[in-house]
Amino acid sequence: MAVAQYYFSPNVVPHGDTELNVPNIVLVGSILQFADAYSYVCGAGYISNEPEYLLRIAPQSVNCVRGPMTGYLLDQQGLSHPHLYADPGILAPFIYPQSVRSCSRTIGLIPHYVDFDSAWVQRCRIKGLKIINPFSPPESFFAELNACEAILSSSLHGIIFAHAYGKPALWIELSDNVIGKGFKFYDYYLSLFKKICGFQPVPVMHQDCDTRPIPAF
Repeated sequence: MAVAQYYFSPNVVPHGDTELNVPNIVLVGSILQFADAYSYVCGAGYISNEPEYLLRIAPQSVNCVRGPMTGYLLDQQGLSHPHLYADPGILAPFIYPQSVRSCSRTIGLIPHYVDFDSAWVQRCRIKGLKIINPFSPPESFFAELNACEAILSSSLHGIIFAHAYGKPALWIELSDNVIGKGFKFYDYYLSLFKKICGFQPVPVMHQDCDTRPIPAF
């Protein structure tokens, strides 16, 4: 929302997943399937390659999408797009600049919202690991993220925001509840010209957690 208001118009208003009859922007997140005939797609992606999560209506315009896996699916659907790949989440530092850089060895954990109340996250909270609430107001969310040296996240945008602020980030798996079997993560990593084989989630849900520093990753 902040990206749309900052780069397009302060008059942009949020809308849900129902079809609109007026021009609209499909901007950030795995929400491409909600685009309609009046949509201008600028960085969104698919959440899965399963048919139920794909577009059923051609958008007004596709200017860029999150990554090449989304682009490939659009090609398969016969939908024209310029093969430009980027997630607008990388623009966060321009909207929420942070002047304080962490000198500590603090590791931050950003769980996906479906994992926020998971047993593993609760254990980490009890042991003192810094948990960054994905529901926090943007200003406090980015301040907390920027105070960390590195980020663990089961949320794609936890990783994207960490990268945007120059923080190393590790993709962890806390449950089987995040839709898509990793599709959106691979889509994003491929947009960085990374090989998929080098980026697999670290399944931590059955492991213990502690507060010892994690080596660079």
